This record gives sequence, structure tokens and C-alpha cells, in this order.
Amino acid sequence: MEKVDARKLSTELQQHNRKQAIRMFEAGHGREQIAQALAVHYGTVCRWIRAYQQQGENGIQLGKRGRRSGEDRLLSPVKEAKLQAIICDKCPDQLKLPFALWSRPAIQYQICWAS
Repeated sequence: MEKVDARKLSTELQQHNRKQAIRMFEAGHGREQIAQALAVHYGTVCRWIRAYQQQGENGIQLGKRGRRSGEDRLLSPVKEAKLQAIICDKCPDQLKLPFALWSRPAIQYQICWAS
């Protein structure tokens, strides 16, 4: 059976697969057999089972993916607001920057050297 990228499945189907894997494991099926039946990688099944054994039902719950909003910000909200005001009110050449229009390099220059 061809393996499917489980990240592309709906969250309901992903959760169903995780619960199905746990039920199959508790019924005595082997990890390899579960992986083949659900068309997922063997290591994925092992990770689900380990999480379930360590944390119970909470271990196999889906979490949010990706970076959280505002995480690893380089600018504080105050500095960001000031920068946005500068960009809206002035052109780079008015600030004696070596750029005619606002571009990524111009904004980087403003952040690194003019702030």
C-alpha cells in the first residue's frame, strides 16, 4: 500500500488514525502491521504508541503546528510601531538612507543602523 503524507489529511482523520493505531496495538497487532494497515511510517506508529504509554490520551492529541504568533520577534511592539510610522510617513531618501524606495534591504538598514 502506498504511503500517504498524513500531514495533508484532515485533523479528524489524523486523530482517527492515531486512535486506531492505539486500538490495534492494544489488540495485539505489531507495530509494523499497524504501519502497513494505516499506510504510515513505522517510526510514526512507534512515536504514537510511546506518547500514549507516557501521557495517555493527551499524548496522541493533535497540537498546533508551526511557530506561534509573535514568537522569536526581533523588534518589540513599540519599535515595530515606530518603524511602521517611519515607513508610512517618510521616504528613505528623506532619512538620508542610500535607497530611493522602501524595500527589504532599506527596511533592514533602518532596523540595524538607524534605530
